[in-house]
Amino acid sequence: MNTQTIVSSPLRLSLLGGGTDIPHIINKLNKGKTISASINLFVTVGCTSLPFFKGIKLKYSTTEIVDDIDSIIHPIFKEVLRYFNYDVNNYPGLEIFSTASIPSGNGLGSSAAFTSSLVQCIAKHLRNEVYSKEELLELASSIERNSGNKNIGFQDQISSIWGSFASTVYKPGEIEVEYPSKEWEKGMRDLIERRGLLLKTESRVGLSSDFIAAHLLEKNIKVYEQILNLAEELDITDSRFNEQKLIELLVESSKISKATKVRTRLVEELETSLNNAGAIYTKQLGAGGGGFIFCLFEKEPNEIPPNLKKLMLKPKICRDGLRIL
Repeated sequence: MNTQTIVSSPLRLSLLGGGTDIPHIINKLNKGKTISASINLFVTVGCTSLPFFKGIKLKYSTTEIVDDIDSIIHPIFKEVLRYFNYDVNNYPGLEIFSTASIPSGNGLGSSAAFTSSLVQCIAKHLRNEVYSKEELLELASSIERNSGNKNIGFQDQISSIWGSFASTVYKPGEIEVEYPSKEWEKGMRDLIERRGLLLKTESRVGLSSDFIAAHLLEKNIKVYEQILNLAEELDITDSRFNEQKLIELLVESSKISKATKVRTRLVEELETSLNNAGAIYTKQLGAGGGGFIFCLFEKEPNEIPPNLKKLMLKPKICRDGLRIL
C-alpha cells in the first residue's frame, strides 16, 4: 500500500453526437458516435493512509467520517471501496479527498471524471495497480452505473481517461476511439481556444436515472437518430480541416438536441444575450437543468457585456487524459 496517491483527470466539451453514447440509445440505433474535447478543468482525487486511525474519512463538498463502508453516504465512494474490498480491520485508516476546478452539476462530465480518478486512485493506492485506458473505461463505467447512474453514456469517461480530442464509434458491446489528424487537431484547437467561451448558468440539480429514461430517452429516439447522422458526417481523421462544415454541423446539432434537454428560462435568456453579443453557436452542455453553455464567436470575442463576462471561462484543450501525479 502507498502512503499517498493523487490522480487527476480533465472535464470535457461534448461537440457532436451527445447522447448516442448511452447504452440504451446504442442498442436502439444499433450504433452511436460522439466527438468530444478534453479541457483544462480538472477533478483531482487523493488517498492518504492514516496508520493511527481506524475508519474512513471522505472529504468532498461535505465530510464523512465512518467506521465501515456500509455507513458511507456518497454512492460512488461506497461502490468503489466495495469493489476493492477495503476492510478497515485489515488496512490502516484511509482518507480520500476530491476537489474540482468548478462545482459539480456543470454539464462537463465531472461525475465521470471523478469516478475514473477515484477508481484509479484506489487501485494504485491499495494494490499498486495501473489500468489501461480500456480497462479503466470498462470498470469506471460499470461502477458508476452500479451506484445508480444507469443511463450515463461512455463519452464522459472516454474524455476524462484519453484526453485531447476523441471521435468515438459505439456498437452494442464494442467501442472504438479515434484521434484526429494533425490538421483537425490544430483546427479544432484554434477554433475552441480563440473563439470559444464557457458561460456558467445556475447549478444543475442532478437528474435521476428514471427521469432521464422517461423524459430524455424514450421520447426522443428519432431526435437521437438525427444527432447521430450529423456526427457521422464529420471525419476528424481526414487530412483537411473543414471549419465551415464543423460549425454548420455544430449549429444544426445544437438546434436538434434542445428536444433532449431540460431547458430553463435563464438558459434561454443567456443564449439570447450571447447571440446578441455576436455568438454564432450556443449549446447547453449535459442533460440540462443548468450547468454551462458553450459558445463560439465569428471572431475572437472582445465586446462581451459585463453581466456575462463575469460568468465566463475561456477553455483550453487538455492534451493529457487521466494522470497519476
